Amino acid sequence: MSDITLSTFYVQTALLGVDIRAVREIVVRPGLCPVPLARPGIAGLLNLKGQIVTAVDLAACLYGAEAMKSRGDIFVVLKTDTDIESELYSGQTLESQGSETLSLRVDRLGDVVSVDASQVEDVPVNFSQRQRAVLTGVVRYESGLLGLLSLSRLLQEQLQEQ
Repeated sequence: MSDITLSTFYVQTALLGVDIRAVREIVVRPGLCPVPLARPGIAGLLNLKGQIVTAVDLAACLYGAEAMKSRGDIFVVLKTDTDIESELYSGQTLESQGSETLSLRVDRLGDVVSVDASQVEDVPVNFSQRQRAVLTGVVRYESGLLGLLSLSRLLQEQLQEQ
């Protein structure tokens, strides 16, 4: 079986992971500029080395606009499709991230973990529809579940839906 290497992080109490190859960098306390009238899932904009980056608030995406927004000042900056295409991944494919540089606002970082692809299970039915829409599966990890975040689904839900 093949291993999947994940960068993990917490949003409220949920442990989530994304393919580590999709992560460009992690920044702490970069200074977030709110965007008036933005969708609830948009935390604001970051200025990273002169590049404007949209910050997605995962707490609002997973728990709804009525949920307390994430207060973490940790941002997982994602690679763009162009970044991914320019790197060789020994024939393995990554899901599309889009052409815009985005970041995910998280509460705290977890570890880098490897999981066997055969351990991935379907998202449990007791998860909310919102959570089921952006997770591709779960893995039993330590004393709970590790949710596998689908970046393409998340971006489709939060950025393309008006």
